Amino acid sequence: IARVTISPLTTATGYSNLVVIAGNGTNAPVVLNGKASSDPDNDPLTFAWLDGTNFLSSAALTTNTLNVGTHEIQLSVNDGGSTASVVTNIQVISTGSSLEALIAFVKSTHLNPRNEQSLLASLYAAQSSLAKGSIDGAISHLVNFQSKVRSQIAPINPTLAQKFIRDSQAVINALRPLLKLSTR
Repeated sequence: IARVTISPLTTATGYSNLVVIAGNGTNAPVVLNGKASSDPDNDPLTFAWLDGTNFLSSAALTTNTLNVGTHEIQLSVNDGGSTASVVTNIQVISTGSSLEALIAFVKSTHLNPRNEQSLLASLYAAQSSLAKGSIDGAISHLVNFQSKVRSQIAPINPTLAQKFIRDSQAVINALRPLLKLSTR
């Protein structure tokens, strides 16, 4: 019987886990990796990736562009005699939604009011820049947010600071390809 393993799913922007940020607001590339799948008898394996009922690929490692929304991704691996499958959900969200989630998270952590307002000011400024179509401005405000996190939050709560920085970096990573496009 084939053993099915999906390696951690990652995007071309580097964001990992099961939430992917669509920097362009509509879709994002997602790397689907089933290379860790194996067969104890070393039989050759065949692969089938599905998004719901839509066939995506027969490669062990593939990159697919997924639209904003929730996707039920299934990997089926066959060793010539039996098939094993695993299903995982991937949520593709817009940069605006990811900023809203980060703002809600900052508000939920019950920081010192002065620190909270300082951090939120940077996030609101990033949101405003995005609404105006200024990718460079949004990135700049997110980098400023990270600097504030390092100076205000990291000394008192390093774990929380790491989460804030990781989440904001995911948005920056999703926006960077758009910045390159806007300067052409």
